[in-house]
Amino acid sequence: MRGITLSPDLQQLMAVGVPIAALLISLGVVYPGYQRYVEMSAKVEKQRQELHKLKNTPLPPVSRALPAADPEPGESARFLGHLVSLATSANCRFVGLDSAPVRVAHSGGLIRAVRTRVEIEGRYPQIRQFLAELAN
Repeated sequence: MRGITLSPDLQQLMAVGVPIAALLISLGVVYPGYQRYVEMSAKVEKQRQELHKLKNTPLPPVSRALPAADPEPGESARFLGHLVSLATSANCRFVGLDSAPVRVAHSGGLIRAVRTRVEIEGRYPQIRQFLAELAN
């Protein structure tokens, strides 16, 4: 079998033209991706700087505001009942409640702050509904 014979001028043109065409095609494919890489690198660096700034920002001071009413004997039971009813109305399951007094310098008053951790189970939209009802 005999190959295709090309004139020397055409062979020379193909020897130069094919690599140049391959280079142009590869640049057409790679360059837009490289531009996207440069943009994303700049975005990542900006987000890293924001994260570093947020991590190094001091926490806001704890509020020293005192409640306006004295505690009542049945208040914690009513609070628990209200939380359970809110969770039930949002189709969430109430898992637990953990209350602990906040350790702050004694101000001399009779009222003390209490921090409460509430655990509920549910899907994301249901938990969002619970939080919305809790805020209202």
